[in-house]
Amino acid sequence: MPKVSDAYVEQRREQILDAALRCFSLQGLHRTTLDDICADVGLSKGAVYNYFKSKKEIVQALRDRSAADEEAPMSPLVEPGGLEGLRAVAREVFGRMDDRSERDARRVGAMLWSEALLDSEILRSQVDSTEAYRPKFDAAIVAAQEAGTLPSSIEPRALSVLILGAVIGVQLQHEWEPGIDVGAVGEAFDALLTASGNA
Repeated sequence: MPKVSDAYVEQRREQILDAALRCFSLQGLHRTTLDDICADVGLSKGAVYNYFKSKKEIVQALRDRSAADEEAPMSPLVEPGGLEGLRAVAREVFGRMDDRSERDARRVGAMLWSEALLDSEILRSQVDSTEAYRPKFDAAIVAAQEAGTLPSSIEPRALSVLILGAVIGVQLQHEWEPGIDVGAVGEAFDALLTASGNA
């Protein structure tokens, strides 16, 4: 490949990943071929190979990009800790589920959870992405317990697992049933956290 700037390389990689995301969302991970991705992005297979060695490498790059995109807006919200930090994360997550510009990413994310059952590399990546959140959730829960806004009898890791499970589960249900009122779901989740704090 001729010498090009890092910015150009990054732009091309993003174009290929965007094309792959569209193809995977429409056709699934297994039915999509490298030729499909090349046709969508308008590049030859040889050109795509300059940036990714295989379709599997593209899948992994999408997983990594998705994890970074998910964590970036969440971290500042949970940093203040306590019950309000958890509620802020819930409002952000459920509020974004109706954003149709993120639909392809959510659909492919659901596919990756399924694929993780069969592929140890994808499983590790999926688990790592959730582990990036859990210590922050754990800390927020402990802070809420210390402030008396959550019962001290709740095991922090168990509650953080429950929160992440609720988020992943609602995302999946929303793909099955796009008419689900995720705003109402977010309010219900917020109410449960508040009720736990008042118990």
